[in-house]
Amino acid sequence: MTSTAINWYLTAGTLRSAFELRTREPDHNGNTSEFYAFTKEARQSTDDLAEFVRELHDEELPNDWRYQIIVQILDALIEDSEYKSDDDWLGWAFNVADQLTSVYTSELAAWFAENPSRTSYHDEAIEESLVEYEASLSDRLMLAQNICIRKMAEQIVWKLGLEAD
Repeated sequence: MTSTAINWYLTAGTLRSAFELRTREPDHNGNTSEFYAFTKEARQSTDDLAEFVRELHDEELPNDWRYQIIVQILDALIEDSEYKSDDDWLGWAFNVADQLTSVYTSELAAWFAENPSRTSYHDEAIEESLVEYEASLSDRLMLAQNICIRKMAEQIVWKLGLEAD
């Protein structure tokens, strides 16, 4: 039997094709939810795809939020690469993080509550003097999530070879 290896890092589109939207079984109230997961081909992949996605989780256990953000970053990268004329992909990472960061305090609070280790992004913002003393709690939460998303976008850009190290 011959197997064909897929180079998941050939383009953003190729990497995006490793993910599919699935629906969970209904709960006891009949409610369902959607989530992103690897396709069958990606699950069977023998390269470092799973390891790379683990790295994007920044030591968190696999979770829906991270998978969703990975897919949203890739979708934005695919859309923006059609119009990109320069090679400032790290600058692009800042922009996409701004676009994907939630502006809703309840969503941001839920994001922190889902994984308390995410407070490290806020700590990092303080260390880098990015947090103003007068900043509101909502602004602080947004900044932390923004840093998280930007780091994920940068990792994806580097993995796809769009930006030199």
